[in-house]
Amino acid sequence: MMVQVGLVTHQVTLLSPILGPWETSATVSATAVAALVSRLLLSRFADQIDARATTAAVLLCAAAAFCLFALFPVPLVLVVASLLFGATIGNVTTLSPIIVRREFGAPSFGAVFGVASCAIQLATAAGPSFYGLLHDAYGGYKVPLLLAAAMDVAASVVILAGRSRKAPA
Repeated sequence: MMVQVGLVTHQVTLLSPILGPWETSATVSATAVAALVSRLLLSRFADQIDARATTAAVLLCAAAAFCLFALFPVPLVLVVASLLFGATIGNVTTLSPIIVRREFGAPSFGAVFGVASCAIQLATAAGPSFYGLLHDAYGGYKVPLLLAAAMDVAASVVILAGRSRKAPA
């Protein structure tokens, strides 16, 4: 969530110099629409998916979007990266409670997700500063975007590594 919310905060500043004001506003709006559509699609299939595998895939797609933003700052790629990013951000927030509920069960959900959401919110609050400080230190968004991609790749590995293991028969 830190790198997702951080990018949302800096998306206009990232896109404006290359796309211009009208195209930037249309792209940011399209990002929000992609987030909504992807979230609605997830809600339709949430009970039928492997939440950990889906979360890992979403995080890897977000990492790909961050790499596109960082490495190919041209109009068409920025629009495509924004749509891809939008499709991921809608689901990052939804998948974590699904995983907690499935892994810990309904009786423990409140306590476990309460602690997890505190950590998530603290990290999320750092997102805009993460991008801003690194942007200022390195003179652009390339470094923070590539670090964001690396963080999402690492998160996908952690999500998959945390799968419940069934006891041997």
